Amino acid sequence: MNGEVAQLCNIVIAAKKALQTKTTIDYLCEEYVKNLTFVFSEGDFYSAKSVSDWYTHCLEKGLQDVKYATPTTVKDRGILGFSNTSGSSIVCFFTGDVVSYFTPEWAYKNDGWDILYTERLWKNAPKGEPLFSDNTKDFKKVLQEIAAFADKIGFQGFANIFTKAFDILEGTGVNDTYYAQYLKNIPMPESNVRLFCAAEIADVFGAMGSWNDSPSYEAYERGLEKQYDMLSGQLLTQIRLALLFAVNQW
Repeated sequence: MNGEVAQLCNIVIAAKKALQTKTTIDYLCEEYVKNLTFVFSEGDFYSAKSVSDWYTHCLEKGLQDVKYATPTTVKDRGILGFSNTSGSSIVCFFTGDVVSYFTPEWAYKNDGWDILYTERLWKNAPKGEPLFSDNTKDFKKVLQEIAAFADKIGFQGFANIFTKAFDILEGTGVNDTYYAQYLKNIPMPESNVRLFCAAEIADVFGAMGSWNDSPSYEAYERGLEKQYDMLSGQLLTQIRLALLFAVNQW
């Protein structure tokens, strides 16, 4: 999974857990992060230097809930392995029907990443909080189809990845050590953890060596580029729908 997306999801999960249990937020910043800053919107003039500081200030402003937001389609899957390409954000719901969202900007400097989250007010936000549906059935379907396609064009390694994600959703892969770590460390219901873990495994949209690279060329050479594009687009949509449900709906 793209590091930007993973961090956004993990911050939201930690914040939701803290809100539900009325405790301090439990979030361990990634080792590769050098500086993490949250700048609040105009009129606030507050700059938080950690996730804990950000969460505390949000509570002071009347935080009621927090959601992960992301588009379910993109114009160019080929750039998703790079920073600042996910289009995702953290959406905060405050008392008084105030809604804002934080979007990240990643910059690599010297020996680590500087990450700046900037808050923007969501003017004319829809009334009420969004609800998300469990897409397990549709996710499994596209995983089966794209696994068969990957095998057909000679990429058994990718076929195995998609099958592993399918097995997690099916329940036959619950003893997998990768899944076990997710279940142990992520404070969500098990059905949500399955979707989250499967989305992590199936996210193969990177740069060199990814599903965007050689498989795309091989599909073109075989005259199967339309099928490749269709299945790849469907997979990305199901991955993002899985994240939206898993991270937000519990």
